[in-house]
Amino acid sequence: MKLSGESSAPGSGSGRLRGYGDMRERIVANSVTSEAPAACGGFCWLWMGAVDRSGYPTMGVRWKTGPRKGKVRTLRAHRESVRAFTGRTVRKDYVVRHLCGCRWCVNPEHLQGGTQSQNVRDSIQHGTHWSPFYGKPSPRESPSPA
Repeated sequence: MKLSGESSAPGSGSGRLRGYGDMRERIVANSVTSEAPAACGGFCWLWMGAVDRSGYPTMGVRWKTGPRKGKVRTLRAHRESVRAFTGRTVRKDYVVRHLCGCRWCVNPEHLQGGTQSQNVRDSIQHGTHWSPFYGKPSPRESPSPA
């Protein structure tokens, strides 16, 4: 299972992408630095590429080999950022938590793997949690009944 971001063709170098040196360069090229530092420290890298219906950054990567050769697979950019910059992969049953509270952020210093329950606790703490029981905005931002 090889993706175009992981090409090992002769002369192309390991991990070379068309138009980019590697996946790290592609992520940096498609993001801008936030104007103010995040609460967790450092500046967010805000994704300027495509986002899915949930507002999370996505990127298309073409399969290089196998039965899906030539087909495009959509990946979540923040998950790829963790893999590209730290070398770690996030298990399928885990989520990537945004420690800064910004779902567009692809800065690997602001991303950490974890469980869904940890992610919900983080979103409640950041005030970005949405629940069908409470509606939007989150209960933390709603005025309390007097």
